[in-house]
Amino acid sequence: MALVIGFCVLGACLAAIAVAAASAGTWPVAVGSGGLAGWFVVSAVGAFRRLRRVR
Repeated sequence: MALVIGFCVLGACLAAIAVAAASAGTWPVAVGSGGLAGWFVVSAVGAFRRLRRVR
């Protein structure tokens, strides 16, 4: 469960960075951190689904 929480926290932080970078006009940073945020959220969902299947 700690892995799922960690990935969610990292995804939320990267999403906040993406929003801040987009509002500042640095689009390459916004796109990169937005992509990483999406990847962390997808990884968290996958870890959560595996966690539910094991129990």
